[in-house]
Amino acid sequence: MEKSYEVMIGVLKRKLPIIPISSTVAIASFVLLGDTEMASYAAAELVKRITEPFDEIVTIESKGIPLAEEISKITHRKNYVVLRKSAKGYMAHPISVR
Repeated sequence: MEKSYEVMIGVLKRKLPIIPISSTVAIASFVLLGDTEMASYAAAELVKRITEPFDEIVTIESKGIPLAEEISKITHRKNYVVLRKSAKGYMAHPISVR
């Protein structure tokens, strides 16, 4: 039987797999990618907590993208910024900082 950890995030319940990351440490792995129900719910709840105007929605690459996209939809923002470790060939005009 696979070990898991059950978590409630608001009204949504998820069963997280326990993933070993070393010989002595394991974590309950939460991945938002592919969970559109959770991304929509979490974004709606987070937007309720925004108390001041903001200029940009910024996320780290990949795992934060679904949440940033949902927040941009709710707040009627056309764009959000994704921070990446490196520029990719398909990026027309990436902004780069050392």
